[in-house]
Amino acid sequence: MTHSSHFDFVFQDTRPDERAQHEPTDLSTKRTPLTLLHRSSNYAIVGATGLVGQELLKLLTKDGQNNIRLAASEASLGQSYLLNGRQWVVERLSADFFKDVAVAFFCASKYVSLEWVPIALECGCTCIDNSSAYRHAPSVPLVIPEINGHLLRDQPQLIANPNCSTLITLMALYPLHKAFGLKRFWASTYQAVSGAGRLGLQELDDQVQAAASGHSPLPHQAFSAPIAFNAIPSIGDFCHSGYTTEEEKMLHESRKILGLSTLRVSTTCVRIPIRRAHSIAISAEFEQLIDLDVAKEALRAAPGIEVLDLPKVPTPLAFSSRTKCGVGRLRIDSALENGLSLWVSGDQLLKGAAFNAFQLSQKMGPK
Repeated sequence: MTHSSHFDFVFQDTRPDERAQHEPTDLSTKRTPLTLLHRSSNYAIVGATGLVGQELLKLLTKDGQNNIRLAASEASLGQSYLLNGRQWVVERLSADFFKDVAVAFFCASKYVSLEWVPIALECGCTCIDNSSAYRHAPSVPLVIPEINGHLLRDQPQLIANPNCSTLITLMALYPLHKAFGLKRFWASTYQAVSGAGRLGLQELDDQVQAAASGHSPLPHQAFSAPIAFNAIPSIGDFCHSGYTTEEEKMLHESRKILGLSTLRVSTTCVRIPIRRAHSIAISAEFEQLIDLDVAKEALRAAPGIEVLDLPKVPTPLAFSSRTKCGVGRLRIDSALENGLSLWVSGDQLLKGAAFNAFQLSQKMGPK
């Protein structure tokens, strides 16, 4: 048995050639069941004790949803949460768990999704998957509602949530793409430790306290090097290309979401010692000549974006626990033809994950 690195689910691991048997045989034919509104539990969260799962639970209860089931690790069984005057208890994950559920959110590892999403689909659930398991499946829409929400018109039964850094980056780039036609872009990400779950947060806190007390640096588990007072330019595994898996996500997911199959992207992903919200420095090249005033107006008119004019700048602290992304430092790029440089900050647990999934559920789920 193996376990997810952040959620410690119990599931049977398989080798890559064996995992195919867990995938739905024909995802393109899956549609939301007509009996959706007649199910007794409107929502379920798999990975409910994780950081993203907890944000989802807050969003749903704040929205007035009362029929929610929670599943998590064996160690979390029976754990309860008090929200809005109601107690929510973590249940065991099983096939029966999904039978009365309309919309199931998956907030665990891709291996958990590969095993349990097909079971939830067979039970008639609409599934919103926050892992990387199905993002590249041709028949599974990868959706940011503000960008390609039209893909939900066909009522797909399985929807993939993009990677957090890709999602925040494209929130800033899409309005500019509509105005000037995106050709290629370079991105450097500055990613918070909570992207690695509670272990990442704890490791930062422990290392800062150890340093403040004059102790030797503590061993690191969540990251490839000590994170306190440091910056680590590697997130994910290294690929043959020299890029990491996190950096490859920016390329392939951007192409799919924007519908630009030949888009060129180069990314360096960096973990920095802050608790919450990712930031991305972007230099982008466009088909048309850039007019800075037009670019700012395009961003101001875009949903989910707040534009900050100099001398104000967006920071991860300012956009933590917010659903909007902040865009600033807009300037004509001095190295690129028809180039624009900018900075975007956004909460990766909210718009980068839970809030985007919540938005998808509002378009797909029970009213």
